[in-house]
Amino acid sequence: MNEKKLGGTLSELIDRVHAQGVKFGIWIEPEMVNEDSNLYREHPDWAIQIPGKLPVRSRNQLILDFSRKEVRDNIFNQICAVFDQGKIDYVKWDMNRSMADVYAGNLAYDYVLGVYDFMERLVTRYPDILLEGCSGGGGRFDAGMLYYSPQIWCSDNTDAMNRLDIQYGTSFFYPISTYTKSFHYFVMQNYNTVKNVEEFAHLGGYTTTTFRRLFKNLYGIPVYEWILEKKREGILEDLQRTNMRITEICNRYGFDSLSHFAHFCKDSFGDTPRALRKKAANGEKIGKVAD
Repeated sequence: MNEKKLGGTLSELIDRVHAQGVKFGIWIEPEMVNEDSNLYREHPDWAIQIPGKLPVRSRNQLILDFSRKEVRDNIFNQICAVFDQGKIDYVKWDMNRSMADVYAGNLAYDYVLGVYDFMERLVTRYPDILLEGCSGGGGRFDAGMLYYSPQIWCSDNTDAMNRLDIQYGTSFFYPISTYTKSFHYFVMQNYNTVKNVEEFAHLGGYTTTTFRRLFKNLYGIPVYEWILEKKREGILEDLQRTNMRITEICNRYGFDSLSHFAHFCKDSFGDTPRALRKKAANGEKIGKVAD
């Protein structure tokens, strides 16, 4: 970490960013190595190269052999040394060159398994980080990567007209929440129709674990608690200020039956939906029952 360029430590920079009310993100490309680096000078055999031949250089980089555990362990420790300096909210994992010099039959396959292993360790150690995938744009937009990085940058082409086609095509295979900055929009459009967190995660194309982690990172509270609070706010609003029928409100917020809805209202507000509406019509204040 070049503290001279930063004008201080990374920890101090993170604190200054958070003090402005902004989340802190960092961009990494952990699979690459430059030949003019201490890592390469100490471990030239860690780069993927065909023995006896000049390597294929792209962007002045070689690819580290992530099929080897000792390589992954070394890079993981280096990255943790950076991430442990403060609260990192967002990480963009990039991979900006194609794979070359693959000389062993299973190397490419084992390499990807190694990347998965690395990501598993990363999101386990830093569960509140939002990890976004990228590879020259959308070169790694696949289900395997989505398990670890619930958001992926699908293209570096940001021309407005081209982007319409790119987004449209991507929508045939992947949930919109994975390739736009619209996770909040997805949550707000669907929270009142799902019955549980598992259904919510499935609707967005996430594993439940990934969805919980992503949600907690954005909203700061567990998803189930947030859903209940939002449902309570919406139900009170509809009972007091709309002419919607009780059945319509019940269906709107994903309840299985009117009896289930009535039970929820008694627990949350101390009375049945009809009684609450009557109280509101008589000018009585209705609200959440104190915990």
